[in-house]
Amino acid sequence: MKLDKEWVVEDKDSSFAFMHWCSDGHHEGILHVHDAYELTVILHGQGQRFIGDHVSYYNNGDVVLLGPGIPHMWLTFSEDMRMDAIVIQIPTERLVLWQQALPELKSLQTFFTETMRGIFFSESTEIIKNIIALETQDSFTRLQSMLALLRNFSELPYDVLASAYYKRPKTDGTQQRRIDTVQRYLLEHFKEDVKQDDVAAYVEMSRSGFSRFFRQAIGKTFSRYLQELRIGFSCERLALSDDAIIDICYESGFNNLSNFNRIFRSLQNMTPREFRSSQRQ
Repeated sequence: MKLDKEWVVEDKDSSFAFMHWCSDGHHEGILHVHDAYELTVILHGQGQRFIGDHVSYYNNGDVVLLGPGIPHMWLTFSEDMRMDAIVIQIPTERLVLWQQALPELKSLQTFFTETMRGIFFSESTEIIKNIIALETQDSFTRLQSMLALLRNFSELPYDVLASAYYKRPKTDGTQQRRIDTVQRYLLEHFKEDVKQDDVAAYVEMSRSGFSRFFRQAIGKTFSRYLQELRIGFSCERLALSDDAIIDICYESGFNNLSNFNRIFRSLQNMTPREFRSSQRQ
């Protein structure tokens, strides 16, 4: 998985970029970084999101705010999944100028610091309406609304996504190329009986050396990361299909149902059956 440096979209008539993005069918994202604060709102779509060392399932109404420099990607495995999202980008230097010029924003410094690890808003229904309204506003009204949204965001409950010990990777070098190769391999083979020894051999490393390398680069163990990939895929299948849970268990790469149920509950705080019901209410 190549880590790309993405250019920030510029809008000469606005202090920030507003994009309403749609696609039909399978969406395979590209792991990338950019020098901007980015707000992503999933209006319609399900799949997996990768934020630093965090991997999880996303669904309709998913709202995530990212600080600059953290690798991220949204993808879906479904061939007929329609994606509909709003993406807002505020260049880093512009937000810094806002903070310097507007004393009211200085109180949000802790909030902006936590966006460097990515933050997810679970209670977002009302604020999504305000974000959608930006699309039809003139540039001056849109700026006023954006400043109000930043304040509102800081007052909402949120979860920090990437772990506290996550270290941002460099965008080049031998280590980054190696972790790109590992992540791409796991995305292509996580449904199979993947062993750490096999992946270590694939990138020409010893088992112990690979274990240390993976923990340092990703911030978690190989087995934990693989579990998160598989559970994220199973969440998508539970939400979108009527397949039996045991079939989804095996399709996701698990070899027994009890292990699947145990790991699913540890990551999602509910059983697969409860998760499926929650997605259909």
